[in-house]
Amino acid sequence: MRRYEELHQELIKKVEPKIRKSINSIPEKYREDVKQDLMEKIIKSADNVKYEDVPGFYDFIKEEQKKKLNVQDVSKGDREEE
Repeated sequence: MRRYEELHQELIKKVEPKIRKSINSIPEKYREDVKQDLMEKIIKSADNVKYEDVPGFYDFIKEEQKKKLNVQDVSKGDREEE
């Protein structure tokens, strides 16, 4: 649980400047409430992400290369049929 709290704090640090800038157009008496609502929604959204499903860097590169080769093979096959 401690790790999630650290991730939440890091996330808040990164998005807070953008949120502050964005809520300037809202009447001042609502800003704090809107800011808290946005932070809550951002954290809940981040919690829903399944990080286990994210491939490592090299696995991602290999998969992208395979996809690129498959697209090229399909394109090449289309040209040969013409």
